[in-house]
Amino acid sequence: MVLIKSMSRIILICICIFSIACSPYAENKSTVSISSPSVKKIPALDAARLKLIKIIEGGWVKKEYVDDLLLSHSPFRSFEHAGNEEEFRIDVSQIEGDTILNSKGMLNYHEGARFEVVLETEPDKKILAHIWQGHNWEEDSFYLDYQINGTDTTLFLCERESNSGREKTRVAYTRAFRTVPDDDPPVNAIEFLVNKVLFSGKYTLLDASAKNCGELIFGSRGDVHGLSDFKKYKVNTDFDGSSYPKFDFVDLYNLGDHSGQYAFEWHENAINLYEMIANPATGKFRKGMLKCTLKRL
Repeated sequence: MVLIKSMSRIILICICIFSIACSPYAENKSTVSISSPSVKKIPALDAARLKLIKIIEGGWVKKEYVDDLLLSHSPFRSFEHAGNEEEFRIDVSQIEGDTILNSKGMLNYHEGARFEVVLETEPDKKILAHIWQGHNWEEDSFYLDYQINGTDTTLFLCERESNSGREKTRVAYTRAFRTVPDDDPPVNAIEFLVNKVLFSGKYTLLDASAKNCGELIFGSRGDVHGLSDFKKYKVNTDFDGSSYPKFDFVDLYNLGDHSGQYAFEWHENAINLYEMIANPATGKFRKGMLKCTLKRL
């Protein structure tokens, strides 16, 4: 009798487990894959949200700045077109529910900060990407809109009044990269774009006397190969302050303590690097003698 009761309990437990496993209300652990290289697997989302994620991902730079940089080839001269909303990146590798985590950039103030993107359904059923910066004192809200022309996507950072819903500002952005670089130190969108437009490429190194000193390569992610023991470079893009030099300059450094800072002038076929001389009394810099020339190959 005891054996029969034990067997009955075992059978009953097995039936319950089978019923739970097959129930339509059982927890669904499935994931949905996106073709984008930066999004491997994310929690299952509907098609509209998946489409929006693919559109907004990556690093974005203010279009007004990009357009001017392509003409001036000078971050110093183009800085006035950057304003406070310079750049931001949307890293879609971490998503919880409807929220994209770990995004960062300069949205409506000069200093960069982390923010989240919340994919919310509007009353008209449209999915909007709302920006959450964690500031409860904000009166107005920010969201992202977009426009696609062929293979080009323009992203808009929009601000609207919380009470009336009226749109106040709409700032256009150009994508600098789709996959967020994992470099150390990290390269933001505006740095990546400036590197690509101004420095990225292969060069012949000429010293001040025009002697050929070999070939070198600058990469879009801030890497340099063939220039002494320098491994990284960083073009300055921030001139907000009286202490900054009033000309373009670039920092070169390795993984140790060796570093160098040079003024530069961009030309169609070459980049000239100059020494930077500091005034001990004021701390301000001026451009010195030509150090070398990077001739494009």
